Amino acid sequence: MSRYPAVISAADLFDIIGREDVKILDATFVLPNSGLDPLADYQKEHIEGAQFFDIKDFADTENPAPHMLCGPDCFAAKIGAMGIGNDDTVVIYGQSGMIMGPARAWWTFKTFGHEKVMVLDGGLPAWKRAGLSVTGDQPPAPENSSYTAHFQPALVRSMKDVEASMSAGRLILDARPAERFSGATPEPRGDMRAGHIPGSHNIPCSQIVDPQTGCMKSHDELEALFSICKSGEKACDITLSCGSGVTACALALALYSLGYENWSVYDGSWSEWGHKNAGTQIATQ
Repeated sequence: MSRYPAVISAADLFDIIGREDVKILDATFVLPNSGLDPLADYQKEHIEGAQFFDIKDFADTENPAPHMLCGPDCFAAKIGAMGIGNDDTVVIYGQSGMIMGPARAWWTFKTFGHEKVMVLDGGLPAWKRAGLSVTGDQPPAPENSSYTAHFQPALVRSMKDVEASMSAGRLILDARPAERFSGATPEPRGDMRAGHIPGSHNIPCSQIVDPQTGCMKSHDELEALFSICKSGEKACDITLSCGSGVTACALALALYSLGYENWSVYDGSWSEWGHKNAGTQIATQ
């Protein structure tokens, strides 16, 4: 697995912005019924040259679970239409930080074999806090690029894979808030049971960032947060889950930055496992 940096600071992005091989994406994602419109907000203000990356545009529309990963050909066609090439450096940010959509977009690129992809540390707030400018001007339509996707199946887990990991006692981490993990509060999507995968552990995705700056916590702080993963080596088998495969990718981003090598995202996550008709075991606490 590549060790290309997981995140880039606002200052470092400023130093490379404008380069032809640097492509910037606003991948903001919000929960259902949030009342927010990320595309409209992107159109009001964004980093100059940034394009909008909508997770829903890269979903398998034939799968009933929300925004499940699309196939390699679909990804390649849509990324090529954005003028992005295999050798380009892709920097992804979110309007309110780096937890939600940006990490999912980063994982999507990684899953299709793109090495040079990073998340803007702290997202748009960190960019603006550094005194750097935003614009409401829309970038010109990109010229189509030839893009080839190289699917990395080791980064994706299915329900069957998770059932095997659960039976074997392998590590499963859930990125949802503690109240949803425990089943104390209902899920934001209908037809869902409350609780978690039996044997899984809760590390809410919000804990990977500093609450004051919104930037990723220090290496030592992350090591402490993921201390449950330590089995004497960085190669322990880790499955990452959440509500619908979005915030699990924030845990993936943090583990990648720490050098963990054998993590995968359960794409269906609780939207699949916790569905009332799934026939799966659940636990509450």
